Amino acid sequence: MRYLGRFQLGDYVPLQIGTHPGTAVAANPTAAPTARIVALDTPGSAVETVNMAIRDAYKRTGFFLNWLRLSSSYSAKIYAAYYTWAIAGSNYSECDMFEVVAGGNSSGAVIGAAVIQRPEAEFLMYQLDDGTLNVRRNPV
Repeated sequence: MRYLGRFQLGDYVPLQIGTHPGTAVAANPTAAPTARIVALDTPGSAVETVNMAIRDAYKRTGFFLNWLRLSSSYSAKIYAAYYTWAIAGSNYSECDMFEVVAGGNSSGAVIGAAVIQRPEAEFLMYQLDDGTLNVRRNPV
């Protein structure tokens, strides 16, 4: 089990796994691994389940990565990511932990902004990580 660190709402958590058949030798699974995200205070119910995407398929065997954005489904607590995969009919699993701390915004950070000047007012238009566009009039 690895501790991935502390994150705020809107941040991206790097979920990554190297698949292997119970040995130190990497192997590609039969199907894409899944990561089941659960809060440790309620371990029976999953907050989210994501499929892992293969990375560097031609350079590295069995390496999967998915960037999990912490949306409004998450709150300040400790979470575990349970990875599961199958190789040659046998099931395998691993676990990572991460902590969501207070702060941030579930829509993410500003990734682009523009100022629009009009005779009646100035406007600030900006885009957030989740893709939403916002406009503010006469921002200070």
